[in-house]
Amino acid sequence: MKRLSVYFSLAILVFGFGLAHAECKKGHTDQNPHKMGRIQNTSFEDMDLDKSQGVSFEEFKALFPQTSQRGFNTLDTDKDGQLNKAEWKVFKDAHKGMGNDKKAPETT
Repeated sequence: MKRLSVYFSLAILVFGFGLAHAECKKGHTDQNPHKMGRIQNTSFEDMDLDKSQGVSFEEFKALFPQTSQRGFNTLDTDKDGQLNKAEWKVFKDAHKGMGNDKKAPETT
């Protein structure tokens, strides 16, 4: 049962990333337009500006300004309106190795 729960959570995460990507408003002319290295280099503590142990949409958007509310909601798998460390870790782990370039950070 736990394995099914993990697979279900991963499926939701992949689906959510697809939705967030679909809402990207910028053209994709770079080889790596999302510069996913920014995600790997951002810790949960970097995002939790008020040190509440939860990252609100406003805090997340401060670091990732092109993120929509809908995209954020897909990352918030427990639907409590905030990202927790576990949700951020799942998202980061799903994107390891993507965009290890040194260009200016940008996400969608």
